[in-house]
Amino acid sequence: MSDWEVTDYLEVLGFAPDRIDRIVTGAPSPGVLAAIHRAHVERVPYETLEFQLGRAVTLDVDESVRRILSGRGGYCFMLNSALAALLTRLGYRVLLHRGGVQGHGQEPVGANGNHLALTVHDLPDPRAPEGVWLVDAGLGDALHEPVPLVVGSHPQGPFRYRLRPSPTVPNGMRFDHDPSGSFEGMDFTPDATTVDGFSDMHRQLSTDPESGFVRTATVQRRHADGADVLRGCVLRRITADGVDETVAAEPGTWFSLLADVFGLRMDDLAPADLERLWRTVLRSHREWVRSREDHEFELRPATVDDCPVLVETSREAFGHDVHHGAPRVGGPPGYDSIDWIRHALDTRTVLVLILRGKVVGGAVVSSPEPDRGRVHRIWLVPQAQGKGLGAILLSRIEERFPLARVLTLDTPVWNLRNQHFYTREGYVERGRTPGGLIEYEKVLARPRPGRQHPTGRIRPALTRP
Repeated sequence: MSDWEVTDYLEVLGFAPDRIDRIVTGAPSPGVLAAIHRAHVERVPYETLEFQLGRAVTLDVDESVRRILSGRGGYCFMLNSALAALLTRLGYRVLLHRGGVQGHGQEPVGANGNHLALTVHDLPDPRAPEGVWLVDAGLGDALHEPVPLVVGSHPQGPFRYRLRPSPTVPNGMRFDHDPSGSFEGMDFTPDATTVDGFSDMHRQLSTDPESGFVRTATVQRRHADGADVLRGCVLRRITADGVDETVAAEPGTWFSLLADVFGLRMDDLAPADLERLWRTVLRSHREWVRSREDHEFELRPATVDDCPVLVETSREAFGHDVHHGAPRVGGPPGYDSIDWIRHALDTRTVLVLILRGKVVGGAVVSSPEPDRGRVHRIWLVPQAQGKGLGAILLSRIEERFPLARVLTLDTPVWNLRNQHFYTREGYVERGRTPGGLIEYEKVLARPRPGRQHPTGRIRPALTRP
């Protein structure tokens, strides 16, 4: 027997007590259905964070409802089955359908069961003469409110959707997403099914290491002006004005986005689980950045011709440190000197970091002993900071020391940002110098043959789903 109350569910959706009374005591209507749908997609986020933690989530409908009542969300199987349960309790006739979402660049999958779709019946309206509505709180950045199950165009906010007969499912329907959306479309069958029929697909999508839901943390929320979509560390806000993109590569910023944008406080997770979640998300983000920037991101040895631009980027990068604790505008010895760079070219290895054809940073490294590497200097222009590129640059530098067991570097005592960064990257403080520097050391994993990449090119990694 269910242990949740309809009134509690409606309260989570933001309805006031008097409106809840009218919804509970009133007859089903297209207007109330639309209000519930809007509230659901605005207040209950589409999210797959449990899968990044490797925690089992069942398709038990009451469990899905309890997750929502506790302030969490879910993906299509959980969100739509919970919404169906709520609507059924309120007297609506709801049918569950086997569906299939087609991603961008993919062939149509038909109704392969990777999506649970809903229809609501017996609600005639001038827009829906037959009284049938497509209801879906599990399509992430798609429907804001129900659409009549009528062939044609269905605009909502900045998005324009289309319904048509499915080209892959006999007697089925096809929902075409707006071109700016996160997927191409969704086909679904006319026949009704039950939640149990999705168990095998749910197990695969939520546990298979190759599943996009497991590889990449996803949180989405629909609102009247458009949609917010967080994949890994990248937040995209889609509105009629276009797409704004923000990178949240710091844990504080990322968890603030969860709370402020999506209403996910994550109060049900212990501190250790929160840390594990962040590390998983960050690792996936870095793999995605590597893949996306493969043809645009290059780390190569510098030449004499690179000296002017290296000095220019060094001056810009270190000068910006005054905004991050530096006592004055400046930098380490020679940070603005072509002669220093030229001398480093003769005595050490100078590397140039190129992003989309433009030099955005550099590094000076050496190997004083065969089993030890030293990073003397590393810099990124301000525009390239905070995007995860520093971690990728450091990892590529580490790969240039295939025989080294230990890598060392330093940073000023005032530079708390660098201290946090190096600690996250596995570096351990080994001492402090009289000149105000903190010495760090990292013990590298046993090197494997073929890890060095003389060109500095980033190897292809997992693509983003």
